[in-house]
Amino acid sequence: MNNSTKVLIKDRWDVMKDLVSGKSVLDLGCVDHEAEKEAGAEWLHRKIKFAARDLLGIDYQIEAVKALRQKGYNVEAGNVEALDLGRTFDVITAGNIIEHVSNPGHFLDSVRRHMRDDSLFLMTTDNCYGLRSLKAVILNDGVVPNHEHVTTFEEKILRQLLNRQGFEVVGFYFYNGPYAKVWKEKLINFFCRIRKNFAWQMLVVARKK
Repeated sequence: MNNSTKVLIKDRWDVMKDLVSGKSVLDLGCVDHEAEKEAGAEWLHRKIKFAARDLLGIDYQIEAVKALRQKGYNVEAGNVEALDLGRTFDVITAGNIIEHVSNPGHFLDSVRRHMRDDSLFLMTTDNCYGLRSLKAVILNDGVVPNHEHVTTFEEKILRQLLNRQGFEVVGFYFYNGPYAKVWKEKLINFFCRIRKNFAWQMLVVARKK
């Protein structure tokens, strides 16, 4: 992994699966948008569960956490901006959660508290320069956010934030979500091969400085 190289990948799991395999993992914001479809193939926490050595999930949605615990998932309710579990993990994952939190700096401080020098932090978030966002700007004169989003990022700002909070970026990836229409996926990926930051999503791999 190289902190200056930008790589276009098909799916975030193509990178993440090898980094979490056989490791102790803390998954922040584990409920995600897919938890109500617990068996859903795209739910990141479920994928990690079957790859990691052990896994703990944290989310603020108390009722959803209770439901997942009843299904056998090792999850707890907690505030990811002020978390202190008293232990560290090999890998910490945060799938599209940083755009939801009120204080990204506090969130990243919580992440660092649970990392050793050899731990990795894997974080994904929307890319505000992606083609999906640019389409919204052109058609609607502005990006229409998810109703729970309070901020949005692009590559340079995300790198600066991580650096300020004591992280070193060791891998940076762009990817698009799966598309129902094959022609649409091919067209978008064509433009993204020309310019990687046209992609809809970003994946950062970081460690403590």
